Amino acid sequence: MTCGCIKNDYNVNLTNLGCKVLVYDDFSTWMEDSGYTIPTDITVTVTTPNGAEVDLQIDPTKSNKITSVNLFKDKEPEILEDGIYCFSLESCTQPYKIFRANLCQAEANADIMLANAKNHFQEEKAIELYRNIKGAKSAAILGNYDEAKNIIELIKARLENDLCKNC
Repeated sequence: MTCGCIKNDYNVNLTNLGCKVLVYDDFSTWMEDSGYTIPTDITVTVTTPNGAEVDLQIDPTKSNKITSVNLFKDKEPEILEDGIYCFSLESCTQPYKIFRANLCQAEANADIMLANAKNHFQEEKAIELYRNIKGAKSAAILGNYDEAKNIIELIKARLENDLCKNC
């Protein structure tokens, strides 16, 4: 009998395909000794920014698409909320938990702000927004949930203020 165990390093790369699809790629370090194999089906609990918890079946040997259909049972994929997503699982009785920030909508708005900038001040505001987005993503990767959450709240407030000025 073979089994698959993470060897103390649960690591995931989370990217976007538009704002409706998250791509989950597992880069964990798996046990490779005799009798061990990387499984092709694991259960990962995803906690969304609004606190919903959903168990997903993930194949760590492939890229996995996550949409609102499998998170919230929507009929068609909807835009996923910006914020921190928590991924947790248990591997050979060892619990693992990591955070990743999805900021697709904020990034798209920063792109639009920069494209529409009419002066240096507006360009700098867009660049500052990019810095904040990068900071939030990095804080989440490092496990600094509170810091990432605070930066994301700042991003959302700035976007709401800047987008409202353009209404």
